[in-house]
Amino acid sequence: TGEDTLSLPDALPISPTPGGGMSTPFSLPHALWRGKYAIAAAVTQAFGIPIDFPLLAHLRQVSPQIRRQLIDDIDRDYGVFEDGHFRIVKFAAYLHREGIHDWPRLKSGALKLDDDTFKEMAAAHPKLAALRQLRQALVQLREIKVTVGNDARNRFASFPFASVTGRTQPSTSKNMFGVASWLRPLILPPPGWAVAYLDWCQQELQTVAKLSGDRAMMAACKSG
Repeated sequence: TGEDTLSLPDALPISPTPGGGMSTPFSLPHALWRGKYAIAAAVTQAFGIPIDFPLLAHLRQVSPQIRRQLIDDIDRDYGVFEDGHFRIVKFAAYLHREGIHDWPRLKSGALKLDDDTFKEMAAAHPKLAALRQLRQALVQLREIKVTVGNDARNRFASFPFASVTGRTQPSTSKNMFGVASWLRPLILPPPGWAVAYLDWCQQELQTVAKLSGDRAMMAACKSG
């Protein structure tokens, strides 16, 4: 309380603790800013995100039918699913039919099937985009893990400063802003309330422009 009116030094000589810890020097003003953010993050977590709980419950109930319908609609162009499951042998046959011979492989010679590989290959072969989206949707529909309390609000730990760059690292499966964007309509404010979803524009670029003093970069940021 009252820290804004105190005369504080820019840095304090804090020695590192054995086995790791704070580095020297330690910036008290920056630590106070981080403390203020931690308070804001805690308030956000306590308040939660309002969720249409009946719709979420219904979606969880009918997700098996949705999965089957998606496979029926999209896999007719690929023929790589069987009994609701992705078959590697069928996928290899599809790649051969389509003349896609540059698909990355593991050291064992097996096809790489992680999403990063699918994303990269879909950029090179746009015909694969729908198949990649289908695989993503099936995973997301298998288990919708967003945590919702009895008051129909989604709450999750944001874990401030968890990354090496100081960013938050909340669970991508438990918060409404980490799951697939097509699930965002589950966000529903109660009567008399409204929800605004805001994001920074060019935040990193503007930070670099300010710290470097690059006037051309500053002008570019201001121009939009």
